[in-house]
Amino acid sequence: MKLKKSFQIWKLASPIIIAAFLVIGLFIYKDYGISWDEYIQRTIAIKYVKYVIEFLNLDIFFNIPGFKNVIPFDEWRLSGEIQIYYGVFFELPLLVLEFILLGSSGDEQQIYQLRHLVTFLTFMLGVWALHSQTIKIFKSIFPGIVAIILILLSPRIFAEAFYNSKDIIFMSFVSFAMLTLTNLTYKINTKNILLHSLIVAFAIDIRVMAIFFLPLTLFVFFFKFINKKLDISNLFKISILFLLSNIIFVIIFFPVLWESPITNFMAVLQNMSGFPADTTMLYMGGIVNENNLPWHYIPVWILVTTPPLIILLFFTGIIFLVINFFKNKFTFKDENKIILLVNFLIIIGSISAVIILNSTLYNGWRHMYFVYPSIIIISVYAFFNIFEKVKKKNFGKFIFIIFFSFFILNQVNLIIKSHPLQNLYFNFIAGKDWRNKFDLDYWGLANHLVIKDILAKDPLKENITLCQKSYMALKTTMRILNKKERNRISLQCSYDSSHIQDVNNQPDYLIDNYFRSFDIDNIDLNNYEIFNELKVFNEIIVTVLKKKI
Repeated sequence: MKLKKSFQIWKLASPIIIAAFLVIGLFIYKDYGISWDEYIQRTIAIKYVKYVIEFLNLDIFFNIPGFKNVIPFDEWRLSGEIQIYYGVFFELPLLVLEFILLGSSGDEQQIYQLRHLVTFLTFMLGVWALHSQTIKIFKSIFPGIVAIILILLSPRIFAEAFYNSKDIIFMSFVSFAMLTLTNLTYKINTKNILLHSLIVAFAIDIRVMAIFFLPLTLFVFFFKFINKKLDISNLFKISILFLLSNIIFVIIFFPVLWESPITNFMAVLQNMSGFPADTTMLYMGGIVNENNLPWHYIPVWILVTTPPLIILLFFTGIIFLVINFFKNKFTFKDENKIILLVNFLIIIGSISAVIILNSTLYNGWRHMYFVYPSIIIISVYAFFNIFEKVKKKNFGKFIFIIFFSFFILNQVNLIIKSHPLQNLYFNFIAGKDWRNKFDLDYWGLANHLVIKDILAKDPLKENITLCQKSYMALKTTMRILNKKERNRISLQCSYDSSHIQDVNNQPDYLIDNYFRSFDIDNIDLNNYEIFNELKVFNEIIVTVLKKKI
């Protein structure tokens, strides 16, 4: 596929788009609520920091207030919690940055807003890595522009780029690793091998799933060998260099491996596909257990939450790959084709592994976000194959550009209208009644919006009592409110797996986000009326009931 040389002015397009989204992010990062996992992730990082302090005998740091009440690492290990095997490569530096900028007693609202900003900036670096990889594959600036447009205008990815410090960060580091692998494919030398090895280690130390880069990298080396660009001696040397350096880097940046690398790494692998869970999820209108998901769970979630144009382009890209392969246009002597194949293998291999291993997954396909940059690459491949064909027709180029411009305007409109709850995006494939088919605000991101609305519309009441009517982490939400707002709110009740408990008085407000709604004891719903219904994409996401006067 040959593309015309980019005009000089187009070389500025990508930096302008990236800069524009960075500016937008700086203005809106405080708009997002706090997710379930953010407090958990930060707590894990604090425990790991204490472990590092103990391991390195840095006793001076034990006087920091944030570490005084943290349980010893050995006690945490004996508790049986698998969080001890979570990668913390991103979380540890983030916690250190927090202490540097906010001190050891920083306000929680500032802490989590800082986390949102750093998470977003890291995501944008991942977008730039995707852009750079695309340009290297297609030898033109235009595919890079299309790639960043497609990923930045994916509503769910855009929203989670601010608060998902696990899945989005892992996706970003997979994007970094694919860029270094692409560089290595074009030029094998010690510098590129060690850099790729280091980035892959970072990805593994965030989520061990990134271990798939080891066979993929050896796969690239092998095709270099059969194409006589490497002899057997060099193949052996670079393979050993890559694997040994990667092992060393993984251990250095994964503290739990310091004292017993082999034993603890095997424990990490053992827990990779078997997270403990015994809860249910709403999926395609039915109830499924997280431990026993249908094989089509991930493919369906990708289909119903990804912009339709990207879905169409992706499947078209696969068709082009297959056709070119059988027409012998897909030669493995071409480095570009090898990288396209590697991206395809990441998608197919990862999804197949989850299905075969019957892995436990939580809520949607967020655990698989790391395949999304590869989906974008295949989609861009289709985009420019189609463009090359239609531009030869009368007005074909003009019509194609108009169609893509319409897509851009539509996605921008969706993102603006649903702000800051773009994470609730479903496309037309999900059908009209998607609220009753899939779990929606499973992370409780809308909580802070309805609480702020209550506070604004009930300004005279100094103590407002709230009770949740569903599984929605109101206690976690309190952490991202400012001190004045927190002081006005009292949470009236607690809950077990299915019932609201400890309701001694009738709370002022009941909040229901329809995610695993509870049975409520000792509350007469006839004494309440609808106060607010938060809608996103024309569906009711949260209902707030107020006690009648």
